[in-house]
Amino acid sequence: MAGKHDDRDRAAADWKEFVRLFRVRYPEWKYLAVLEKQERGALHLHVAVQGKQDIRWLLRCWLLAIGQAPEEVSAWLVGGVKLGEKSLGAVNVEPPKKRWCGTSKAMETRQARRIPDEVHRQGI
Repeated sequence: MAGKHDDRDRAAADWKEFVRLFRVRYPEWKYLAVLEKQERGALHLHVAVQGKQDIRWLLRCWLLAIGQAPEEVSAWLVGGVKLGEKSLGAVNVEPPKKRWCGTSKAMETRQARRIPDEVHRQGI
């Protein structure tokens, strides 16, 4: 029987493989990733990255990391063949909603808040 740790372990393994694949072309790639559980129980990642991204490379690496057949990924990349129902995963890409740069009065007045210990113990 698969438990919560299996799902979390699988998500971590998929992410590690994705990063390994992505860094073949972009070895200095920087990111911040957070694993989150949706209300329905499914795990997903939120990832913030630095700079412009090669979206086709990103999608290729993600699909391969989660187990999409290499020939299907190649057919999609080269021939534009839609994966449709055969797709094992999705990537939603959004530009940043707000840029934080320089000094800001709003940022100066914000205080760091300590995350309660019970939040750390809950996990995902």
